[in-house]
Amino acid sequence: MKKFKLHTLFYIISAVLIIAFLTYTTINYLNYDESYSTPFYVYIMMNFLVFVIPSIISFIVGKILNKKTQKESK
Repeated sequence: MKKFKLHTLFYIISAVLIIAFLTYTTINYLNYDESYSTPFYVYIMMNFLVFVIPSIISFIVGKILNKKTQKESK
């Protein structure tokens, strides 16, 4: 059985967060009405803060763990 590597988990989390960002932003767009006082770009910025920033952090941690694992295996 192949050993599960922790960096793979961080890559998966990163991908799921990006998919969640796209999905949630699309749902906001479909429900958005121009009579709202808040511009739509504010919704995009909030979704970016909630989903994309943690995704980037998760991806960086995965890269660091991947390099650390490669150094230990040599």
